[in-house]
Amino acid sequence: MIKLFISYSHRDEQYRRELDNHLAGLQRRGIISTWHDRKIQPGQEIDRQISTELKEANVFLLLVSSDFIASEYCSSIELDYAMSQHEKGLARVIPVILRACDWHNESFGRLLAVPTDGKPIVKHETHDEGFLEVVEAIRRVAAQDPTVTGSGGSEDIYNFGVTTGSDALDPLGQRSKDLKISREFTDQERYEFMNDAFDFIAQHFERMLQELKASNNHVKTNFSRVDNRSFEVRAYVNGKERSRCGIWLGNMLGMSTADELYFSSGGLGRHGFNEQLSVFDDGFSLFLKPTMSSALVGQHVNSSLTREAASEYLWDLFMDRLKGATIGHRMLS
Repeated sequence: MIKLFISYSHRDEQYRRELDNHLAGLQRRGIISTWHDRKIQPGQEIDRQISTELKEANVFLLLVSSDFIASEYCSSIELDYAMSQHEKGLARVIPVILRACDWHNESFGRLLAVPTDGKPIVKHETHDEGFLEVVEAIRRVAAQDPTVTGSGGSEDIYNFGVTTGSDALDPLGQRSKDLKISREFTDQERYEFMNDAFDFIAQHFERMLQELKASNNHVKTNFSRVDNRSFEVRAYVNGKERSRCGIWLGNMLGMSTADELYFSSGGLGRHGFNEQLSVFDDGFSLFLKPTMSSALVGQHVNSSLTREAASEYLWDLFMDRLKGATIGHRMLS
């Protein structure tokens, strides 16, 4: 399995979240695992955890932009380590060009970047088209050398943007698809999946509230875990409540026997809700599907959310209100 370390500027977090969704298929098939600093849990030492993950990674994705280059942490600590491993043949470095910037003169500038010809993700007709090239490059790395120890030689390292010969057949990905047999998921599996997702979302909100408070002296937050099926969060700006939400498990509409996850910007009063997530499957994996996203944002929202993507989606709903933004003008995916 490839262990991916994603290095990026927090100013580019929206692109990192989009990439997470595109990589979900490779993760489900056990081809890759991914790590970035948003996976640091409360109570963990930040620098120590990043150091540990850097040492365990064998592929480094650099999400390149002017903010990435300007970031002291990204361009020194993370990049320096990644390039040292690359030079030793112990890891591979893949620059992913998000936005136009002067990256050719950086230490990784001699590497062949993705998307093809270093065309920035934002310059594609859709971001999906650009990120698809990123996924295909990673899949080719796995097909060439699943252990990613450098045994493939330097030529492999510089050929991420090229699809030729046997690589074009994508043997590993194709075999994985051909050998998978669809199945039915039990009620117990759906129940456990939903409860696991709820716990993950609660932990994500608690951690993000701590970061929000630490980054803004005038902002105070409150996280209240009522029980193992509900929690409520609030944010205060200069002592005035500016945003609140309640998230809980239940079956308010009685449309099925399964629990669903509800989000309400009014808190846990439960006099209605703004979003409802249900468990669905595609015959191979379970995922969460938002049922009210069209009304919220006026456009398409990814209907196959991992627990990570669902956490980010609900957090964005909470933050939109806090920032006084209009949800209809935001792109959520």
